[in-house]
Amino acid sequence: MFVGLLGISVHACPLLPNSTSESTYDWASGFASIPADANANRDASKLAGNDFMKRFISTARVRIWGNGGSWSVVPADFSEGSFRQVSLIIEGTEATGFLLLKEPEGCFQADGWELTLDEAFKRAEDVFGTPRSAWTDVSDAP
Repeated sequence: MFVGLLGISVHACPLLPNSTSESTYDWASGFASIPADANANRDASKLAGNDFMKRFISTARVRIWGNGGSWSVVPADFSEGSFRQVSLIIEGTEATGFLLLKEPEGCFQADGWELTLDEAFKRAEDVFGTPRSAWTDVSDAP
């Protein structure tokens, strides 16, 4: 780890749980490197014709800390925060990965990136308790 521009630390962190390589994210510049095995997965997906935009929507009701400009899901073992409806969207392609967009009532929209659709569904279930069966496919299939 080293300290980059503005005193912000820059270090390597694992991107994929089963990856042998590491990604790095430079907080000062906002650029990340992605492991080579992730690119191989994307190339195989393009060749298989799975490169169309997929979009799924759902909602969750969870306890949130914070307000419009700063929020976080409250851990299950805490009683602070207030329950809010959260709009959830997963969108992306097999070639580029998937964004999990999340927007609690009265708060800004945040996102997280996952390499696969299954990983995005799993992240939504882990964080918001939203099972795969609660999602509606609103994709424009080719």
